[in-house]
Amino acid sequence: TYAVEGVTLDSFVGYNWQVGATVFGTDAAFNLKSRSEVIADGSKLRQSADGLVRLRAGWDFGQGLAFAAAGPTFSSSRLTLGANADSENQIGWSIAAGIDVPVTKRFFTRAEYRYSDFGTGSYRIGSVGQRLKVDESRAVFGVGLRF
Repeated sequence: TYAVEGVTLDSFVGYNWQVGATVFGTDAAFNLKSRSEVIADGSKLRQSADGLVRLRAGWDFGQGLAFAAAGPTFSSSRLTLGANADSENQIGWSIAAGIDVPVTKRFFTRAEYRYSDFGTGSYRIGSVGQRLKVDESRAVFGVGLRF
């Protein structure tokens, strides 16, 4: 059992091209985080940043764009127990589904569900080694600008 708390600030940039109603694209995101999990043994896993690069495919249905996306992701984490700590950068994969809805010709809103598997990190705190699988499910809501 563990508790998760924190805030994430997402930023993204991307490019789309359209053939009929089908839209293909690529995007990248970088996210600053203050997310932490208290694990059963009392240690605390804190993620300070993550990011991804992915391919997107979607359908323009006139009032918006429904899309699915997948690609590699990374996370920077730190495990602490008392005064001891170890940091790890992990690489994994991410999948997502969402919708972009235009507000004006240049601005749009986005709602997205994203699952990221950052893999298993090997942490050493003092003389004790610990392996932790790090993953997350995230609901993302935001505003974008087309230019």
